[in-house]
Amino acid sequence: CVLADGQDLTPRWTFRVAQVFRKPILGHYKPDTLTVVVENGTGVDRQILFLDLSTGAVLWNQALPSLSGYPQSASLPTADHRSAFFFWGLHDLAGTNQAEPGDTQHSLYMFHPTLPGVLLELANISANIMAFQAVLFEPSRHAACVLLTGPASPDTPGTVSVVKHKVRDLVQSSRVVRLAEGGPDSDQAVRDRFARLRYRSEA
Repeated sequence: CVLADGQDLTPRWTFRVAQVFRKPILGHYKPDTLTVVVENGTGVDRQILFLDLSTGAVLWNQALPSLSGYPQSASLPTADHRSAFFFWGLHDLAGTNQAEPGDTQHSLYMFHPTLPGVLLELANISANIMAFQAVLFEPSRHAACVLLTGPASPDTPGTVSVVKHKVRDLVQSSRVVRLAEGGPDSDQAVRDRFARLRYRSEA
């Protein structure tokens, strides 16, 4: 993984990862400081890495097992000049109960840098997900997740549907996943902190 200067294409930093098969996404882990999010590995070996765009330093990392064909990750800028991040993975983060893709649900997780020891599992989707995007609707500036679901193959008949879920509504019924022992906040207090997030448009 190499970041090249946009002017003369000389390498600015190099980070050694084994398997990067997806386009990285950008966001802000620290206020107003760009972060590149890299997915290293696939299946039960998949890991999410947050790298400082200026130095290549690892800011946060987490194992997040996934199924093949999972949707692209996404980010939305928040009012505190950080970003909320959205990732797809297995319900079992240990990956020990991985089943066949048709038998296992995709789980949508939300992460915010102010709570680095927590993920919120927002939803479980058993349908085939053809496309996913996290979006900000104006002028109310409410964040939403938009899903396009349909047949796994173009040769298979079935219904194609588009569904929009408000992030705030998903947060209220989410499962709190603690990545480390302890933590002063109750699960409901964690949900409340995520629900109070405000979002902003990129300049």
